[in-house]
Amino acid sequence: MKLRYVGLVCAGLAVCAGLWLLRPGDAPETVPAGTDAERLLYLFAQGHKGRETAAQEIVIPDADDPVFADYAAMQAEQGLPVTEYAGQPAVRYVYALEQSELCAELLVSDGVLVGAMCCDPSERTMRRISGKPYP
Repeated sequence: MKLRYVGLVCAGLAVCAGLWLLRPGDAPETVPAGTDAERLLYLFAQGHKGRETAAQEIVIPDADDPVFADYAAMQAEQGLPVTEYAGQPAVRYVYALEQSELCAELLVSDGVLVGAMCCDPSERTMRRISGKPYP
């Protein structure tokens, strides 16, 4: 019984540490996002709950692509390294967010979160993952 209690306490501390590392507005150097659980934890840390609705393999555009510039600037502002992965394969995950008309798009390369945004499909606007409009 004591061992089970210690295990539960350790698991709870690990979850708390993960949430502290991914608190809104902060992004560590790399955010693990290779599993659905890791992506959901990131979304939860940003104040969202959702479910995956799509996954699409893509190639991240070159950093000098003018269409990519605004997206890359927003990712840099959020502390995410999308430009470091330019030209590399990635998976774009789309999540329907609970209690919101917004959806979240997470861009993952080599198991690392390299880009994140919310979007309003009806308005075709991109927002920071926090949901705040960009710029």
